[in-house]
Amino acid sequence: MKGKQGSVWQILRFGRKTAPAAEKKTPEMCLPAFAEPTEQEKARLKRAGAYVRLWGTGKRVQMLKDLYDDYTDQLVACRNGDRPPEKEIARLEEERHAIGLRSREAGRKTVFAEPDSGKIWENFRAGEASVRKNPSGVLSISLPVARISPFTPDAADGARVVVDGTLTGEVWLGDVYVGGVIFPLPLMGIPVDMMEELVLEGLCGRSADADTGYMVRLSCQRNLWLMEA
Repeated sequence: MKGKQGSVWQILRFGRKTAPAAEKKTPEMCLPAFAEPTEQEKARLKRAGAYVRLWGTGKRVQMLKDLYDDYTDQLVACRNGDRPPEKEIARLEEERHAIGLRSREAGRKTVFAEPDSGKIWENFRAGEASVRKNPSGVLSISLPVARISPFTPDAADGARVVVDGTLTGEVWLGDVYVGGVIFPLPLMGIPVDMMEELVLEGLCGRSADADTGYMVRLSCQRNLWLMEA
């Protein structure tokens, strides 16, 4: 989509609606149902559901905690191997320690009350979303976004400022609602002077029998803010 900024719904279309006659799906066949996500997909869906309820430093702290837990799991797996790779264990321990330090620092970062979420989103444009149906039935959705113009926040000289938060949307198949999708912004946010396109990733835990023909509507309920990097 190259549509207007600030509208309540921004429809991002993709895929084909036509199919050979032998492969056409009836409306009954296309009714959405819960997928059977893998353990990794379950973890991503659960984490995204937590991030969307957080604001300010809370989101970054939680994302760092989740990353710390991932490193812990990797360390346990390495140590339980027949021949634990000492160099790999040392690397994981060092990186996990750095993540722990960064997590403690994250809670002390400054969050700016202005501009508000709506003003921030007015300075973004969303591109055409792409959707891939995974073998589990979970929909993987990629959403490209880019800044229209750089932000000039009222920050101390030399302070690095980023946009952080989450976007939410709905997945539809024709006039049938399939499910919701959450797009968390990156762990360290998007630098306010970054003009390059960035692709956000999200999952929808439901899908229909159809493989294509979905559309994504971005909701006006965005949760965005500016904060120190």
